[in-house]
Amino acid sequence: MRRSKSKGFTLVEVVVAITVLSLIVLATVTAMQTLSVSRQRVQEHAQGVAEMRAVTRFIRRTLEQAKPVYVYETGRPLGQYFYGNNSQLLFAAPLPIPGHSGGITSLRLHVDDNGQLVVQLQERPITDVRSASEGKAYVLASNITAFEISYRENRAAPWLEFWGLGGQTHSPPDHVRIKIRQGERFWPTIIVAVAKL
Repeated sequence: MRRSKSKGFTLVEVVVAITVLSLIVLATVTAMQTLSVSRQRVQEHAQGVAEMRAVTRFIRRTLEQAKPVYVYETGRPLGQYFYGNNSQLLFAAPLPIPGHSGGITSLRLHVDDNGQLVVQLQERPITDVRSASEGKAYVLASNITAFEISYRENRAAPWLEFWGLGGQTHSPPDHVRIKIRQGERFWPTIIVAVAKL
């Protein structure tokens, strides 16, 4: 009796082909998922860097444009309006914001209770940083876990945690240094030379 030779695949060949094809599909799907996750992380990082650059540029520009506003209390001069401690800064600068009348604006830069870095517009110059809680606030960045400001009178002087409080100084510092940490990421230290008023 003669066996007929059929022209087909054996069961073993079909199983091997399906297994190889499944491995190829699995590798492709895994690569696509990894690519998608990587792309999302890159976009989040790029967005974070863009936010950091915009906020840094805003802070630099605003501090460089600080203007000489003299504060008087009951008729006696207190000095130029530039006060701060290690967690907030009050100063006056031009600030073009839609819906806000132009000109020189009294500003407060600080981190609020929700961990948001905000610039707060004050109705009038504040002579006591403890009472500076009113005014319209604009969020510059969120998830701020550390925020530190220090001041320097000149290049040879040490950095100070307070400026203009209690009448120690009556003019702006030469430099302001701001350190910010957002989440676990540290921003580059911002050092601004304040224009001599």
